[in-house]
Amino acid sequence: MSKGLLEAIKEVLPTTEHRQCARHIVANIRKRFSGVQYETMFWNASKDPAELLFNAAMKEVEVLNPATFAYLMEITPKFWSRAFFQEERMCDSVENGLSESFNSVIKDARKKPIIIMLEEIILFVMERIYNLKIKGSSWPDYQPCLAITLLLNRLKKSQRYWQVLPSGLNQFETRNMAESYAVNMDKKTCTCRVWQLNRYGCVHSLATLSFLNRDVGTYVHTMFYGVVYKNTYKYLIHGMNGSNMWPPTDFIPSLLPMQRRIPGRPKVRCPQDERPQVKKPQVGRRAKLNVKQRKTTTNENGEGAQGVGAGSSGSKSVPEGKNGDNTVGKCKRKRSKRIIKMKLAKRVKGKDGKGYTSANPLDLND
Repeated sequence: MSKGLLEAIKEVLPTTEHRQCARHIVANIRKRFSGVQYETMFWNASKDPAELLFNAAMKEVEVLNPATFAYLMEITPKFWSRAFFQEERMCDSVENGLSESFNSVIKDARKKPIIIMLEEIILFVMERIYNLKIKGSSWPDYQPCLAITLLLNRLKKSQRYWQVLPSGLNQFETRNMAESYAVNMDKKTCTCRVWQLNRYGCVHSLATLSFLNRDVGTYVHTMFYGVVYKNTYKYLIHGMNGSNMWPPTDFIPSLLPMQRRIPGRPKVRCPQDERPQVKKPQVGRRAKLNVKQRKTTTNENGEGAQGVGAGSSGSKSVPEGKNGDNTVGKCKRKRSKRIIKMKLAKRVKGKDGKGYTSANPLDLND
């Protein structure tokens, strides 16, 4: 997206290899072309270490969509594909994860004034250098560091699928079904080009070293040794005094920057009215009312009485009125009818299309 950065690298660092992050290119592909198959083909093309493998992967993209192929070739593959990376650079990564990790750390510091931002970055780097120095202090000097050792152990799990055949003095051929690559132990090269790019080895070189029963660490480049790691973090960033310990000067203290008006019409946010949510009446059918079923109870004289729902109990007697009627049951029945009338007072559409209102409620006796 930053076209000026490409020209700046050419002017300031003309002999330096410049690469573009493959993950950002994938994000641009999503904006222009829809389909997961384009992303899968692009990752295969970006990680293929040989030019012939790269051409085969790009041929599939061209057959599927010529516009996507033209867009990727316009970016120049030497910036994002391993097949065109320069050898002896000790890095075969196609993503810019290092810069992205650093940007995520200083995400909050970037929003602050430049002096405060630099102070927070210094504090972070100072603590990180100390932690990394303590981490590598116990590592052997002339053995691969921990990160490279983990990568080698991962490759050792895949070496059992490769067959090693000697073809000359320190020259071998590794084969797995239809795939075959030549390994030269004297020059420390492999025709897959992965060993030349990362300089710590590939699955074919590890299979050959295992066939020869040799130590893998002796064929790793000295840049990845523990002594180089320790020299990298031997310099420290010393702590500084705060602004309260700064010596006074005769200069005029700097003032806060003036607030400037942002161009354009200012945005006005209207307060939202909190209106109660009104449920829509049911149209086309009558509202279903859940009326609790009455239970029949008996009093001490064995006469039956009726109650509503859980308000009555079969083990307790119900008081009677002067005429022997169950006054409690009547009160509850009247109350239940009143509740039903109130619920049916809402506007409900009948079967014949005539609407019922509160002024003309539905007759319960029909």
